[in-house]
Parts: sequence; structure tokens; C-alpha cells
Amino acid sequence: MISPVLRSSFAALLFALSAKGAVEPVTVSNGQLHVGGKPFQIHGITYADKPNPEDFKKMAELEVTALRTWGTGDTTKTLLDLAQKHKMKVLLGIWMRHGRPGAEGDDSFNWINDEKGKQAQMDSALAAVKKFKDHPAVLGWGVGNEVILNIATEPEKEAYAKYLETVCKAIKGIDPNHPVASVSAWTTDVPYWEKHCPSLDLYGINVYGYAVFAVPGELKKLGMKKPFFLGEFGATGEWELKPDANGVRPEPKDQQKYEIFAKGWPDVMKQSGDQFAGGFLFNFGNELSHPGIWLDFFIEDAYRPSYWGARKAFTGKDAVNQPPVIDTFLLRDSEKPRKPGEWIDVRLDVIDKEKNPVEVSFYYNQRTGDRARRDAAKPLKHESGKKPGFYRVQLPKETGPTKIYAFARDNFPNLSIAHASVKVE
Repeated sequence: MISPVLRSSFAALLFALSAKGAVEPVTVSNGQLHVGGKPFQIHGITYADKPNPEDFKKMAELEVTALRTWGTGDTTKTLLDLAQKHKMKVLLGIWMRHGRPGAEGDDSFNWINDEKGKQAQMDSALAAVKKFKDHPAVLGWGVGNEVILNIATEPEKEAYAKYLETVCKAIKGIDPNHPVASVSAWTTDVPYWEKHCPSLDLYGINVYGYAVFAVPGELKKLGMKKPFFLGEFGATGEWELKPDANGVRPEPKDQQKYEIFAKGWPDVMKQSGDQFAGGFLFNFGNELSHPGIWLDFFIEDAYRPSYWGARKAFTGKDAVNQPPVIDTFLLRDSEKPRKPGEWIDVRLDVIDKEKNPVEVSFYYNQRTGDRARRDAAKPLKHESGKKPGFYRVQLPKETGPTKIYAFARDNFPNLSIAHASVKVE
């Protein structure tokens, strides 16, 4: 007979386990993800910031079902706990080093000869799997992001693909309850995965802009049979656009950043076929920087139009408060080289449909030099002109192709941004 004390302790343990949540096996069958035996569609967002409960409240309002990270670290447990609280799953990233400096960072690694380095990455990957595999919020493992794109030679690409298989196989040996994926820039990695990586359960494809509609056809040409998801999906990226006369690549306008989600995502869902497991919109970030302005959902805690586009895509609901509309942003004589520190005339017309007060400011970013300089967005001095909509802005003292931003922030707060370019010589 079980004593009352033991019976009480056992009941308390069952209650604690129930509250924490049990691990639901995540499987792939008939080309689709299943969680606990039920079909699961990824309506996801990429997330790399320090986990913040307020972020998760906003994600829940978007009806997000999953998050994707690029790696694990000291804050991963907090992230998983918050995801579980808000009924979300997480595709946990396992970072693999790149073979040469590139868009993903300035690191490089020798995939042919550095056996010690490969073992260190294997040890790190398996340690992460062992640490987090029993958390109920885990959706699966995303091993490597755009690695083959950032490897220079064919022998190194082959060596990495074979190594990736050993990592994925080892992960599956430790954790049979979650699928293993890797993520490619476009379809670059797919031929290597097909040849060398049978242990991959899912293929992740990073694609920006309306090229997304070509993905299913391209994968079909490659003979791919496994399900795929969009590892990153957002507005057309800088790398796909040509520089203007001042050497600056013009980014999509805010309305386009809204529409790629609000209109593009529903079309993607309809047209991608049975092998499509969903995807992750890029990016639930809050960084005042060149890439942050281009792609993040927030800047300094103000909502960007892309956030409202994600809301429309996932919930069908319009923005709670409409962002200001920058109707005109022009720099006088912008096609002429200008002097460092020179003051230039600016025309900026802003419309707020809800008649909210709007604060205007100006920033700049320079597109040459080291990564820190190319990423930085810095404020510019400005003064109002004699007429509404006219300003004078002081150019930076640094020289080079320069992007000028106009910020229009209402009191919701929403933030709309327009850009122009000038060459400072």
C-alpha cells in the first residue's frame, strides 16, 4: 500500500509535469509537419533578440505559431519557456561556421583540414541538443544557415555537406522526437543536401521579395522530394538590387515592405503545394541600423509597417493604428557631389490619416568601409524651413556614397521611413 505521504508527493509530481508540459513528438509524414500527431503549419517569425515577455505578447497578437533562431545560448531556456507559455514552438538554430567572410559575418573556417574545429562544432551542437531536447516548446533543429553560399571552393562545399550529415545523424541518435533541418540561401545548398545529407528531414530556403513564387518550381527541377519551409522571408534584399547614380542601392518603400507580407504571404500559402511546411517572416527585431531599418519589425520600440503586414498576413486584421505616410522626400540637387558637413535643402511631406502629431528626424548611413560603418545609422542635424514640408539637413563629415533617411514617428508609436541618396566628396 502506498503511504499518504508518497501518494501526495506523486500527485504533486504529476501536477508539476503537467504544468510544465510534455514533449510532443514532432514528425514529418506525407510531406508535412505533425506535432503530437496533429498537422502543424509554420506561421513563424525569426527572432534573435534577448527574450522579452512584451515581445511574446505582440507575437501572440500576430497569432504566431513558431519562432526560428540561428543559435542557442544563455537566454535559450527563457525563450523556450516564453514560447511554451504563449503556445508557440521554436526551431532552434545550431550555428555552423562559414568558409569565408560574407553576408552572415566576418568569420572563416577551413572545412577540409580543421579537424579540431569540426569536432568543437560537433561537441557544441550535441551539447545544445542534450540540454534542450526535452523542452516541450522545441519544434526541431536548424543546423547551419547559408553555409555553402559562404564557402569558396567546390572541395570545401563537399567536405562541409558530408560533415553536416554526420552532425544531423548524431543529433537524431540523441533526439528521435524532433526533425532536423538546414537552411540555404535560395536553393544553393539543395543539390549538396540531396547528395550527401539523407538525415535531413526538412529543407529551409531563405528568399526575399517576390522571387518566393519561383521556389517550388526550382525545387522540383532539382528533384527534391522532402518538405520545405521558408527559413527567412521578407522584402527584397539589398544584395538583389542595383546601385543608383550615387552608388546606393535603393531599398523597397514602406508600402512594399507591408505588402510583401500582407499580400505576398497568403499567395505563397496558396501556391506552394503539399511539400510546403510554412515559413518564418524576417524579422522580429528592434535595431537602429541599416539592416534593421530595411527588415526589422521595430525601430526603437516603434512599430514599422512590416509588423502590420505580418498581422494582416497571419490574422487578416488591419493595423490598430495607421503609420504616417511619407508622400514626398527629396534632396535638392542630390545627383551632384556634395561637400562634407554641407547643409542641403530637403522637401518632406508627411500625411497621418488619424491626424496624430508626427515628429520628424533625419539619419544617414554610408555604404562603403568596414562592416560597422556600413551597418551604422547615425542622426543628422536638421532645422525647419520657412514653409511647412521644407527642411535643411547637415550632411555627415565622412565621405562616400551616403543614404539619407527621413523618419516620421507618430505618438502610437508608428515609424515610417523614406530614403534618398547623395555622394559626399
